[in-house]
Amino acid sequence: MPKKFVFFLALLFLVGPTVVEAWPFRVALQSDTGKYVSADQTYGNILFANRTIVGPWETFLFIDLGSNHIALRAGTGKYVKADHSFYDVLLATGADRGPSETFTLVDLGNNRIALKSDQGKYVSADQYNGDVLIANRTAIGAWEIFTVVGLSMGDTINTLDFFVSDHADIGLTGTHPLGQTVISNKSYYVKGGFPPTNDGNTFEFHTWDSAFIYLKEDHSDASSPYSLANAPWMKRTMQVGDTIGVETTIQYYNSACVPTTSFSTHHLMSLSAHIPSFNLGGDLGITDVIQLDYMYGCNFDPAPYNCGCGSG
Repeated sequence: MPKKFVFFLALLFLVGPTVVEAWPFRVALQSDTGKYVSADQTYGNILFANRTIVGPWETFLFIDLGSNHIALRAGTGKYVKADHSFYDVLLATGADRGPSETFTLVDLGNNRIALKSDQGKYVSADQYNGDVLIANRTAIGAWEIFTVVGLSMGDTINTLDFFVSDHADIGLTGTHPLGQTVISNKSYYVKGGFPPTNDGNTFEFHTWDSAFIYLKEDHSDASSPYSLANAPWMKRTMQVGDTIGVETTIQYYNSACVPTTSFSTHHLMSLSAHIPSFNLGGDLGITDVIQLDYMYGCNFDPAPYNCGCGSG
């Protein structure tokens, strides 16, 4: 892990589940000219270091991948990539996180960093080319140094308000066939499954305490359900940009509920967005929505939750 900057949290190991608290990562990047890096949506989401103030285009989420590797996500939800087919220019167009979307972070101290692409070249704010960010330099100079500015993480969200439906025990049968049963601190989400069956045999089982909501079992695929050991799904209170790293053991079962394979794994859970007025369409309409991202390897699955109706 890189040495943390003054506004970053140290790694925090919690008693109970093995959870690594990731450092705050809603940031802006400032070049040596003092200008902020922007994912310019009017120019194909190319990154330029040419802005004097921080707005949505100048706000990025740092995702700590371990071993000094990070990913950057723009406000659009897309990952920043070094596009090797386009002169190694940095674009905020990556739908998934792969090698081109993974950067090595070099901590230069005093909140200053350099970034190296998967091809080993440093990212530069090229002042000869309109301050566009290009990953094509072999050494660190002034143009390759960026200052990291920590930003406010926004309002604190009570995730249980979004996770637990106000309509528990009542199936949402219109365009969103989903039902939830809540007993004390336990929740059963019955859903369509893969492929959709709507027979009640495809569900997720969660519990919660004062600190976390936990995913205990996933029966989305009734032929190979699995359980997770001490696996937080989200914190009870979160801000956009909050991420937790989870170390857990997954135990698979066959259709007769006999244990088969098991393995240890690591994944990240990130609250990536809060949209107070989002139109989910159908019988849900406009509602208050948060999005939780389940990130594993180079993949991520978005999980939206809408206040009052639970999982969307």
